[in-house]
Amino acid sequence: MTPANRYSPEWFARFPQRILPEQTRREVAFVDGQLELGSFLLDLPCGAGRHAAPLAAAGHRVLAADRETTLLGTIAEPRLHWIAADMRAVPLAPGRLDAIVCLWQSFGYFESAENARVLQQWRALVRPGGRLVLDMYHRGFFERHQGERQLDHDGERVRETKALHGDRLVVDLAYERTGHRERFDWQVFAPDDFTTFAARCGWELRLACSGFDAGLRPDPERSRVQYVLERPAARGHP
Repeated sequence: MTPANRYSPEWFARFPQRILPEQTRREVAFVDGQLELGSFLLDLPCGAGRHAAPLAAAGHRVLAADRETTLLGTIAEPRLHWIAADMRAVPLAPGRLDAIVCLWQSFGYFESAENARVLQQWRALVRPGGRLVLDMYHRGFFERHQGERQLDHDGERVRETKALHGDRLVVDLAYERTGHRERFDWQVFAPDDFTTFAARCGWELRLACSGFDAGLRPDPERSRVQYVLERPAARGHP
């Protein structure tokens, strides 16, 4: 079994390929609408550049970062730069960025204290008034939707099992044809809990919504929430 939250080549060969271009355009348009034109932003983790490349094409200065170096080499967009980096230790000087973008449930891999340190480190990387755009699971949704289901990916069955243990969501995948198994594990939040968590790390909430629609409030019947956080311009946090 692949260690928790290390996405296997088998996963990348199946799941990202099923995301429709219309969905990616909607997600990119939402992020673009939260930023000033020409923002210097970090997409972390960037994967194969699904968001980083169109954000660069839209006129932003984009630095794409991921720990999976084999993915970075597949990014063909010439208007962005990429680096290999763990989200806990991004090699940038403090205050250099206008924004950080972290989409597709890519936050919460670690224990609570380590997740807080990640948010604090990211805050140091953006300038005062800089933003963090997050796309995360809604814990309330998974309190209601646990258990096993069968997924059919191009004729291959994948058995998915979701279980919530306190504030941790554990997802197991079993690929029927190859017998390969992998596990994902995140700390997940209800919106009010995450707002409080982020505030303790020095961020202010600017927006919480769902469906990449600024006018759609988070709801436990929808699996994900988008947060726009801002580093306060005034002093008050170290």
